[in-house]
Amino acid sequence: MTAQECKLCLKKSLITLIDFGSNPRCIDYKANNSKIKQDFFNFALGQCNVCGTLQLVKTIPEKYLLSKYNWIKNNEPDDHADILAKIVLECLEGNNSRVLFVSKYDKRVFDLVEACIGSRAYLLDPHSDLDIDKVNFGQATIQDKVNPLASRKLVDKLGKFDLIVTCRMLEHAQNTNKFISSLTKLLNQNGRLIIEVPDSTKSLLQGDVAMLWEEHCNYFTPESLRTSLQYLGYRLNKYIGCYYPQEDALIAVFQHENNNQIKEHNVGSTVPTGEIAIGNIFVGKIRQLQVSIFENLKNLKNEYGKIVVFGAGHRAIMFINLLKIQDYILCVIDDDQNKNGLMIPGTSLEIRESNFLQSRDDIGVCLLAIGVNAERNIIKILNKKSKSPMKFFSISSDSRLSIYSKIFEQEQVRSVFQVQ
Repeated sequence: MTAQECKLCLKKSLITLIDFGSNPRCIDYKANNSKIKQDFFNFALGQCNVCGTLQLVKTIPEKYLLSKYNWIKNNEPDDHADILAKIVLECLEGNNSRVLFVSKYDKRVFDLVEACIGSRAYLLDPHSDLDIDKVNFGQATIQDKVNPLASRKLVDKLGKFDLIVTCRMLEHAQNTNKFISSLTKLLNQNGRLIIEVPDSTKSLLQGDVAMLWEEHCNYFTPESLRTSLQYLGYRLNKYIGCYYPQEDALIAVFQHENNNQIKEHNVGSTVPTGEIAIGNIFVGKIRQLQVSIFENLKNLKNEYGKIVVFGAGHRAIMFINLLKIQDYILCVIDDDQNKNGLMIPGTSLEIRESNFLQSRDDIGVCLLAIGVNAERNIIKILNKKSKSPMKFFSISSDSRLSIYSKIFEQEQVRSVFQVQ
């Protein structure tokens, strides 16, 4: 197997772990009668054998990640903004220290910090500072504009900063090395960098296939983030974990050790065996899912009735397409009026509103593809609307209704009997 270049450490050490073949983008909803040809892109997950980072082998260029629908937005979790703001203030030394916030995904933290230190906090303006001329843009566009040329212009305009904060950006960075290197040019000597990203550890160990997404180019654990940043001359000061029912958040504070010469810290001398083990566990569980999901859905359909999915976001789309289960699903239910009547990307599955359940007495199973905290209320609503009782399962590993638990427990029982 030919190794490719890692987008973080730039070593030719990226090995493909699992290739899902050609898949659509999650933004490619289309009308039932649309004649527009749908684009497909290769979707494969790889891992660097040097820094240990799990990442997409091929990323989709930024210009192909812009949605034609203005209502599609990335809503990132920020309930831990007060924790992050406190860390930022603790990292500022002296009354002259300045902090730069990189994107609109830092806005809530920026507001909290600015209220304390005023103009010493600066949030980049996407239009005047980064020359972004689009309206409905997301992380893909921002990370593309944070480049060496932009950094030189920003230093001339704003000067350098003692601290830089970037939330929910690094996992979207297609050239992660260039993105961090460009931010480094905006730092004063021995400045600090605070990075907030999803912590993928739990989802990887659970085999949560729906955590994958074409817009997430990198899947960090605390260790792979530390190792990756070491290659860019950063030393870890501390980690803070913020725990959520579904996907945890990771805050890391790094100190830049040499702003003039980026150096490797000899981290390549040992193989990241712990990270490689996590990658192998994830791939093993996905392959188990790929084999077992069809039998489980077939049994559920035979026992209870036809199957629908509730929630037409990117988690549902990835779950359906990566496991190739569209033939087992009747339709997808979602009460977002923007999505009603459209098709799930890459499939012939129509998105219908929940009132559709009132007209069918043959639906017996619902797979929930929503936030774990919302499941209980949604079940109550759907039970009132459905003509016949339904069995509910969740595509979220942390849910008490997780379909993953059902499948993996069955496989463990089979393994025990085979050994005996």
